[in-house]
Amino acid sequence: MASLKVTTCENTSKLYSFCQTLLEWSLIYEIANLDRTKKGDFILRDGNLRPLEFKQKYVKELGKFLHNKEIILTSITKNSAIKLHLSSTFKTIDDYLQEDLKYKFSFAETDERKRKVCCWLEVSDYYLEKSFKNDMIRKKDIKGGRGFGLYFIARLDYVEKLQNYDWVVADLNIYDAVPDVENSNKSRDIDKISEIFKELTRLSQEHYILGYPYPLAEVHNFVTLKSSFKQEIINRVKISLYRDTKMEHVDIENLFLDIHDRF
Repeated sequence: MASLKVTTCENTSKLYSFCQTLLEWSLIYEIANLDRTKKGDFILRDGNLRPLEFKQKYVKELGKFLHNKEIILTSITKNSAIKLHLSSTFKTIDDYLQEDLKYKFSFAETDERKRKVCCWLEVSDYYLEKSFKNDMIRKKDIKGGRGFGLYFIARLDYVEKLQNYDWVVADLNIYDAVPDVENSNKSRDIDKISEIFKELTRLSQEHYILGYPYPLAEVHNFVTLKSSFKQEIINRVKISLYRDTKMEHVDIENLFLDIHDRF
């Protein structure tokens, strides 16, 4: 742990990053304890359930706590090395779903526009090894690894002509997917996993979000810095540089020059 402390406090930037990560994970615990949060509710986060900043033996207690309260925590991302190594697999599955199964499947939905052929599958050890050099990240266990996740890939909504962009990588709470993991029983709760992905599919039915659960998309749009706010910050920095460092006006402007705006 000493080396982790040294790394975390190496500079201000790393310390701030650690504090931000700690606050994000603390917020999950806070949401789970709200009076209006009830059994069966979902907490969605961007990224994965494998924080590098904390030891597994501590953070996994959060996963167990949420599982016992029957609150579903799932991380979703479109950016992962896993997708790079599975790109050909995605193409094969897409072709089968859209050109074969779609015409054979017995849909309960009568409106053809609302018929979705979606799927999910657990990422095998082979592809985890190809995707991540750190064996602690690849671990499918609550010992000797990081966090408490179990990697799946899923296509929650089909967006034509975007190839594998609508595939996401989902990190499920391993206590939900493998309920007896503490006793080294690796049996998956397929019904529970299926229930989770059905709900994620329901949350991903608008094409403008490209197969991404809309609560995460809405939060992303809410916290993204608007251009006016960004320009205000830049203007304040420019004034400070001119006042405190006596830099030439041209030199200050060049610091913020965006070549893409000029050509």
